[in-house]
Parts: sequence; structure tokens; C-alpha cells
Amino acid sequence: MGIFYPANLDKIVHISQNGTLYQLDSFWKMTAIYDKLKEKYSITVVDTQQANKELFLHFHSHEFVEALLSGKQREKYIESCGVFWQPWLPIVMANRANATLQAVQSLLAGKSLSILISDAGHHTTPHQAFGFGPINSLGIALYSLQKELADKKVAILDLDTHRSNGFSFIEMPNVRLYDLWNQALEKWPVNTKNPNYVSREVHSVTDYIDRLNEVFHDIRVFDPDILIYYSGADVLETDRMHGIPGITEEVFLQREARVVAFAKEIGTKLMISIGGGYVHYIGGEKDIQKSRKKLVSYHLYTIKEAIKAYSLQ
Repeated sequence: MGIFYPANLDKIVHISQNGTLYQLDSFWKMTAIYDKLKEKYSITVVDTQQANKELFLHFHSHEFVEALLSGKQREKYIESCGVFWQPWLPIVMANRANATLQAVQSLLAGKSLSILISDAGHHTTPHQAFGFGPINSLGIALYSLQKELADKKVAILDLDTHRSNGFSFIEMPNVRLYDLWNQALEKWPVNTKNPNYVSREVHSVTDYIDRLNEVFHDIRVFDPDILIYYSGADVLETDRMHGIPGITEEVFLQREARVVAFAKEIGTKLMISIGGGYVHYIGGEKDIQKSRKKLVSYHLYTIKEAIKAYSLQ
């Protein structure tokens, strides 16, 4: 098993409307998960110290990469994702890209399970950043490993509540994306011409379970060598982003256990990446900390279920 964490995520800050600096959920919770896991498991902390332009160019356009590296035209290409450009951003994103790359490489090298303590960037397209994801690190990793993956079939299962518009731009003949979602923004471009992008919109917990069963069937028929699971806790009906009606904590935990058990059952190697899930910034500090702790526990549950299923305790 390999666990990979991009260094310096805690250096990326955001500015509230009143001018207060804070960390977005997609950054601080990764650090919190890392802090919990390192108490028991060996973790590879990926710290490249520099931004590799050529690595970014495997998936992103020249204009996008120049904006990321220099901060020029950042409003058009980078800050459209809601993360403002800052000097640390290129290096932290290089760490994120390399951590994702190493997570995939570990499976190619013989590991049966890899865990990426990071968002893989499922909203960001080759040309523009969306959804708090300054880069599409999964696209970068898969494109840069095309030769090594040439004889492998890869399935991406995206169960974040938002439509996976960024991953839809991963166009490789041996990579298939399965996307269940119930929220999308019209301004976020989707590559509907990708024949390997299987998209299903859902509206209720019953609908969700039915569609998930269909996806399991499709993945079983596809018979992937690698399953990349992008797990979003934002499907919970109590999530700040409103999730999916009827998906309670119990249903969510059942979903996570089912995905892991399914991957083990069909004999595929499994990579887990962490998707959405948002804190409720209401009430006092005690309520906020309780919400944070609960969110982290959801993601830890998924990871620990995978470690248990693959007998890697």
C-alpha cells in the first residue's frame, strides 16, 4: 500500500469578504486527514520544491500553465476556481500533481491499493480552473503515464455530488469515467463528446442507489485493471452544499463500504482520492469544530475500509 500527501497544502490561504485569511475545506481537511493517518501509517510526503512546467503541460494548455506559474492573467485561467493566486500556489500544485502521479505509479509497480490525500481536480479543464481545484492532477498523471498504461484498463468512479466536468476531458481509449451527480453549473464546460464519459444525473437516494448498481454492472463488464475512486462526502443531505435528498450518514457509510468491497470483489487495484465535503460555518466555534471533526471522520472511514478490505493493516 502507498499513501501520498502533497506538502505545503497548509500554505494556501483564502480571503473572506471581511478580509480575514482562512483555509478552504479542500485544503485544510487534507492536512487534518494526513495528521490522523500518520499516527499509524507510513506516508510519502511529496515535496518537489519547484514547479515542473512540463508536467503541467501533459494535460493543461500553455496559456493555463503560464498563468499558474507567473500569476499573469490569473483572473481568467486560475482564479476562476475560487482560489486566488499566491506565490506558493505553483509549488503546492506541483506537489499535488506529483503526489497523484506517484499514487498511480505505485499501482503500476505492483501495489494493490494507493491512497491520495488530495483532491484530484475533477472540475478543472485543460484550459481553465473551476471548483476550488487549481489543477487537474489526475489528468496530468494519466496523460504523463500513457505509455505505462497502454495495456491497462482504467475506470474512474466519481461519486462527488457535483458533475465531473474536468475529468470528462481525460480522453484516453483505455480510460472510462463513470460519474453520478446531482449538481452542475452551466458555465462549467463538459466534454460531452468523450465516448468514454458515462454520466448519470440523480435526484434522490432511491435513484442514486439504482444508478450506482448500474454503474457497478458497467464497471464489472469493463473489467478494469485499476479503479480510481474519487470519493465525495458532499452527497450527504446535511452537507453545506446540500447533497442528495435521502443520503444520510448511514447511507453514505454503506456506499463507501460497497465501493471498496466491489473493487476487491472484481479483483482490481484501487486508488482512492478525496473529493468534496464541506463544513457548516454556523453557530459558535464549538459547532464548527464538531462539523470539521465529523467531515474528517467520513473520509477516514473510506480509507480505513479500503485498508481493511485489502488486508493491509
